[in-house]
Amino acid sequence: MAEVDPNRLSLWLGAKVLRGALTFSGRSTATEVISFYLLYMVAVFGVVSLHMALPFEWTESANFTIALGVLEFAFTFPYLALLVRRLHDQARTLRWLWLVPVFYGVAIAMMLLPEA
Repeated sequence: MAEVDPNRLSLWLGAKVLRGALTFSGRSTATEVISFYLLYMVAVFGVVSLHMALPFEWTESANFTIALGVLEFAFTFPYLALLVRRLHDQARTLRWLWLVPVFYGVAIAMMLLPEA
């Protein structure tokens, strides 16, 4: 396979991030971050499309929740490694990484709040 151009937006560049899931050293470009996000959105679209295409009984069971959980888990560690490399590229310290759990905490709290 040919070398992936780090300045060209593509899903292959996002897949390259998945291969280096536990590589926290080095640097990442903004294009890699955007490519990884696009790959993640394609994966979510695939799971949601599968959810809509399957029979009602399957989608109402825990199977769909498990499928989304596996997808989230599969993308979490590569995202953290990509974020650390991007922070290195911007000459920032890892103190900025505290924003990730705060963001996820706020998102989870918003999902758990009762609807008005």
